[in-house]
Amino acid sequence: NETTGKIYKEFGYVLIALFVGTLVYGSYLGIDSLNDFLRIYIGISLVSFGVLKTFKLLDFAESHQRYDLISRHFILYGYMYPFIEITLGVFLVINYHVVIAYSILIPILCLRVLSVWHTIAINTKVNYAYLEGFFKIRISYATVIIDLLIILFGFIQLSLLLKGFI
Repeated sequence: NETTGKIYKEFGYVLIALFVGTLVYGSYLGIDSLNDFLRIYIGISLVSFGVLKTFKLLDFAESHQRYDLISRHFILYGYMYPFIEITLGVFLVINYHVVIAYSILIPILCLRVLSVWHTIAINTKVNYAYLEGFFKIRISYATVIIDLLIILFGFIQLSLLLKGFI
C-alpha cells in the first residue's frame, strides 16, 4: 500500500533524526564508544516517544489497554507508562543508574513484545493512538523487532556493566 509505505518512510525520517540528534549530543559530550552511543540513542528515543505519548495521554492509555497485558487489568499503568519511559530514557541519556534503568526497561519491553505479539497473532488491529496527527501506524512486527534489539543490547550492556567492563 502506497500510504503505508509513505508512513513508514516518514517514520524512518524520525528515526534518522533521532540518530543524528544522538550523533550531535554524543559529539558534544565526546562520546567515542558504541556502547555509549547506543545507550544515548535508546535514551533519546525513549524520551522522545514518551513525550509524544503525553500529548495524547488519554488516547494513549485507552489504546495501550487494548493491547498491553498489564494495562488490560491495571489502566493506571497506561497513564504511568509514558512517564516511566521518559524517566528511564533520561537515566540512560545522562548515564545515571544505568543498571537500574536497564533492569526495569528489559522486563517492560519483554512484556510489550509478548503483548504486541499476542495482538498481532489474534489479528487485532490497533493503531498507536499517540502518533495520530503525526503518523497512522498500526502495531506491527516492527515494534517487536525494535524492542527485541533494545532488549538484546540492554542485556549485553547490563552484563558488561555488572562484570565491570564498562
